[in-house]
Amino acid sequence: EAFLAAASGDAARAEFVAVEQLCQPSADTDLESARNLVHANLGIAKSTRRNGEIGQRLEASLRIVKQIQDRGGSSAKDQLLLGMIHHNLGAWREQSNDLPSAESHFVAARKCFEPLCEKTPEADSHHGSLAETYGWLAMIYAKTGRAGLADELYQKALGVYQTLSQRFPSARRYRQETARMMLNYGVMLNAIERYPEAAKQFQSSAELREQLALDGRAVEIERKQLAETYQNLAIVRQKLQRPKEAEAAYDRGCQIMEQLCEKNPKQYEMGVALSGLYLNRAVFRQVSGDLDAAMDLLNRAITILSNCRQHLPDDPNLRTYLYSAFGARSQICEAKGQFDRAAESWTQLLELVPSDQQTDYRLSRAMCWMRSGAQERAVGEIDAISKLPGLSGLNCYNVACIYGVGAHHAAAGGRPDQAGPFIEKGLALIKRAAELGLFRENPHLRDHAATDPDLASLRSSTRFAELITSRASE
Repeated sequence: EAFLAAASGDAARAEFVAVEQLCQPSADTDLESARNLVHANLGIAKSTRRNGEIGQRLEASLRIVKQIQDRGGSSAKDQLLLGMIHHNLGAWREQSNDLPSAESHFVAARKCFEPLCEKTPEADSHHGSLAETYGWLAMIYAKTGRAGLADELYQKALGVYQTLSQRFPSARRYRQETARMMLNYGVMLNAIERYPEAAKQFQSSAELREQLALDGRAVEIERKQLAETYQNLAIVRQKLQRPKEAEAAYDRGCQIMEQLCEKNPKQYEMGVALSGLYLNRAVFRQVSGDLDAAMDLLNRAITILSNCRQHLPDDPNLRTYLYSAFGARSQICEAKGQFDRAAESWTQLLELVPSDQQTDYRLSRAMCWMRSGAQERAVGEIDAISKLPGLSGLNCYNVACIYGVGAHHAAAGGRPDQAGPFIEKGLALIKRAAELGLFRENPHLRDHAATDPDLASLRSSTRFAELITSRASE
C-alpha cells in the first residue's frame, strides 16, 4: 500500500503507511514506537486534504495516547502529545462548526499545556501552543456570546506572545502571531461596540505587520492580512467619526492590495479581497455624500468581481460582494436620478438572488422603470407581482407607490386616461395592505402614508383616507 501511494504521488500517505506497519500498538509495542505512530497520524492529518481522514487520524492519535497513559506513559512528552491532539481536534471541530465539541477539546488542551508551561518556563514552544489554544478558545467564546471570557483569554494570549517576542526577537513567528491575535481581538471588540479599544488593537496590529514587512521576508498572505487589518481599522474609525483617519487607512489598504493584484493577476482571491476594500470604501464615500467617488469605486469592484467570477464561480465572498455592489450602485443611481441605470443594476443583482427572495428587488426595479418612463415594463412587472401568493402588506404598499408614481407621470404628461386606472389599482392595493394588518401592526406607516410623495396621486381620492383609517387598518 505504501508503494502504491508513493507511485500515485501521495508521499505523505506512503510515509504514514510504512510507519504504521512498524508501530502497530499492541502489548508488545514499546512506548516510543507507539509515540512514533501518534506522530505519523498527526503528520497525515496535517498533510491530507481529505476532511474525513483528518478526523480519523486525530481520533486514532487520541486513542493511542490514552493507551500509552494506561501502560504507564505519563512523561511531559506524552502530556505535550495529548495537548497537541486535543488542540488539533478542536481546530478541526471548529472548522466543521461543531463549537461545543471544539470547545471541549481546547479546554482539554489548555489543561495539558498550562502545567507544562509552569514546569518548563524556558520551553517557548509549550508557551506558543498555550497562547494559540487561548486564541481559539477566545474566538469560540466570542462566537457563543461570552465576551467576558473571550476578552480575558485574548489578553492572556497576547501576553504570552508579547513575552515570547521579547525573549526571542529573531523568532519572526511570535511577532506574526501577536499581530494576528491583535486583529482577532479587535474584531471581537468591534462586534461588541468597544470601538476605541478595537481601533487600538487594529492600529497596533497594522504597525507590527508593517515592521515585519520591512525585513523583506513578508509573503503575499501576510501582505493581504495587512491590507485587511487596515480595512478593519478604517471601518472602526468611521464609527468613531474620524473620517480623515479612516481615509488614510483605506488608502494604505488599497495600495497594498492593488500592488498584490498587479503582481499576481491570476490569483483571483486577491482580486476578491481588493473588491471588498473598494466596496467598504464606496459605502463610506456614499454616506459622506461623495456619490461620484462611491460610484467609481463600485464600478471598479464590479469589474474585478465579474472577471474573478469566471474563475471562482462558487466563492461565497465574491457572490456577497457582487450582490452588495450592485445594490449600492442601484441606490446611488436612484439618488442621482439615473433610473434607467439603476434598473439595469437591479437586474444584475436579481441574477444572484434565489427566485423566492426576489420580490423586494423586483419592486425596486419596477419603480425605477416607472420613473424612467418605461411604463409598460413597470406595469407588466407589478401586475405580475400583485398576483403572487402570500404577498405581504408592505409589498402591497410598495406596489401602490409605484402605481401612484405612474399616475403622477401620466397626469403630468397629459394622459389622464392612464392616470385614473393607476389610481384605482393603487387604492385597491392600499385596501389589501390594510386588510393584511399593515397599518394596525405598524401605526407609523399610517402617518407616513399621509405624506408619502409616491402616494400623492392616490391621496387625491377621498377613499384613500378612509382606507388607511378604516376598521381593517385598526
